[in-house]
Amino acid sequence: MPNQRLFLAKGIALNLTCKFNEAQSEFRKALQLCTENRDELAYSIAQSFIQIDKSVQAVKYLQLAFEYNQDNLLVLYDLAMNYERLDFPEKGILYYKKYLDLDPFAEHVWNNLGLLYSSLDDFEHACEAFDFATAINIHYFSAYFNKADLFFYRNDMPGAIQVYREVLAQDVTNTRALCDLGNCYEENGNYEEALRSFKSAILIAQDCADAWFGKGMVYFRQKRYRLSISCFKKTVSIQSDNSDYWFMLGEAFSRSRRLDQAIDAYSRASSLNPLDYEAWMACAQVLFRKKRVGEAIGLLAQLYQYNHENPTINYRLAAYHAYQQDYMNAIKYFERGLKLNYHEHHEMFKLFPKTKSVPVFWNLLENHFQSNPPLQKIK
Repeated sequence: MPNQRLFLAKGIALNLTCKFNEAQSEFRKALQLCTENRDELAYSIAQSFIQIDKSVQAVKYLQLAFEYNQDNLLVLYDLAMNYERLDFPEKGILYYKKYLDLDPFAEHVWNNLGLLYSSLDDFEHACEAFDFATAINIHYFSAYFNKADLFFYRNDMPGAIQVYREVLAQDVTNTRALCDLGNCYEENGNYEEALRSFKSAILIAQDCADAWFGKGMVYFRQKRYRLSISCFKKTVSIQSDNSDYWFMLGEAFSRSRRLDQAIDAYSRASSLNPLDYEAWMACAQVLFRKKRVGEAIGLLAQLYQYNHENPTINYRLAAYHAYQQDYMNAIKYFERGLKLNYHEHHEMFKLFPKTKSVPVFWNLLENHFQSNPPLQKIK
């Protein structure tokens, strides 16, 4: 027995130093010496690989543990989890079911099973699994929220609303449920009920950024921009590192024609999330509106380095250069835009009417005519 433990310890140490082949040699020696509880030893070896994020190797030893003992709940659970990590949801489902055959009252396993069915778009089985979880434990809120997500992403707002009301029946102070309920009402266009939900969440927790943001979104959709600005300002004061909050503050400032403040908000959003090209483009467009076209071009030129395959950015740069009468660069970006998405040039003409009178653009369109459907009439 001591030698068995020694080989296991040596294998674990070698794994931690990335000497995987040598580690497996030690593990084989440990298994050869083991005469009882071999499933527990194989499970310990698997845990060593899980610790270093080596799911393939972990599954190998978990399967070995399963061969030794098919009733080991820890083995079944970790097999399901690791197959999920390896993107084999069907196998994950198989082992969660084996677990539930032995312990049908494990609500967290029913919840995990529901998530795997969700990943396969199996709505009926996912709902059934979440319902089992909440039937076992009516306060297991994760399962309620996961079920509500199923309805929400199917655009079934009444279904999602019903689930959130079930949560609130158990916990009337659940701000997450109130905010999600408000989002559903907002999606349905029921702004009065949405505001009621968000205000209820704020009464419970003044620092609930999601509630302030949801309230601001309702006002924004209602074109009550002064009120939306007030709410979005509150969100960024609570959670200043959220790029989405800053972006929507920029949008509200822009709609209110407070352009300098919009630029500041968009800039903050893009600095927090440099990959969010919409914030960069929105900021550039405000600069364009302020006739700071050169700055707008400079901003998009930075973005272009990492998004040169984006047709919208190409068309936007083409338009800005055309307004600057820099037709050489305008042609370059316009032609690139045509190659990436021919039909999107109509949107450029709509947003930047002066570009419709640029002859070189029409010459390029004629060159691309053969490989695309006839041009739509532009009014």
